[in-house]
Amino acid sequence: MPLLNATQWAHIQNDYDYNHFSADEIAALDKGSDWQDAMFRTAQTQNHTLSFNGGDAGTQYLVSGNYARQQGIIINTGYEHFSGRFNFDRKLYKTLSLNLAATAGKSIQNGVTTDADNPTYKGSVNNPLRNSPAVAVYNAEGTYNCQHGVNDAYPVFFFGNSKIQQRRFGRR
Repeated sequence: MPLLNATQWAHIQNDYDYNHFSADEIAALDKGSDWQDAMFRTAQTQNHTLSFNGGDAGTQYLVSGNYARQQGIIINTGYEHFSGRFNFDRKLYKTLSLNLAATAGKSIQNGVTTDADNPTYKGSVNNPLRNSPAVAVYNAEGTYNCQHGVNDAYPVFFFGNSKIQQRRFGRR
């Protein structure tokens, strides 16, 4: 979604706030920060599977594993999944067979931070639309600039603070 750059934003602020910014201050702002660009990204997905199987007339086996990773379009979000499977079948007698099967998996989901009292301000996807383009995304030393967002809401910082881990194990 196209947003105002810092110069355009300062001109509108002057129209609204009776010349809040001088011409020199506006010239120094240049384009400013693109909060959407700082928070959103092009996400990648990968999936890898490896399987081994074999056997003879009386015995069959299968061992397989899977790894999947999906980045989220918001920074520091995504999903990662590991799983494994083992099957073993043995014909013991004409009418009796032994079947063993086991599966296991682990999933890790990195989600977004929200503020339970007021989700509109902290951790909201709306924050890039609310933050001033005249405020730098990072301080001079490279740390997050958390001082000047709308109601101290800094989207890039807040989206990096939530991690939800889900573990799933199963057997059959």
